[in-house]
Amino acid sequence: MTGERVAVFRPDDERLADAVSLLESLDVAPVADAMLAVEPTGAVPRTDADYLVLTSKTGAELLPDGWEPGGATVCAIGEPTARALEAAGVPVDLVPGQ
Repeated sequence: MTGERVAVFRPDDERLADAVSLLESLDVAPVADAMLAVEPTGAVPRTDADYLVLTSKTGAELLPDGWEPGGATVCAIGEPTARALEAAGVPVDLVPGQ
């Protein structure tokens, strides 16, 4: 794949910069396009589930201040998501290895 061009669609923040850096380290020519935007909706997550699974740090960062998961087991997909949840004051119960 050396020398190939690869399109990168991420929000215009550290995620785009990190993806570009990774591709460059693999000797790939990134074509960065910050066409994605994340806009909060103001919706509040439900609290009647047994599990709450967050798949991105962005999702964790968009949780309303003071929101609590009720009795749900909080699962974070990946360490960045877990760190963002903990920074938001939401304790993480499980970070799957795969």
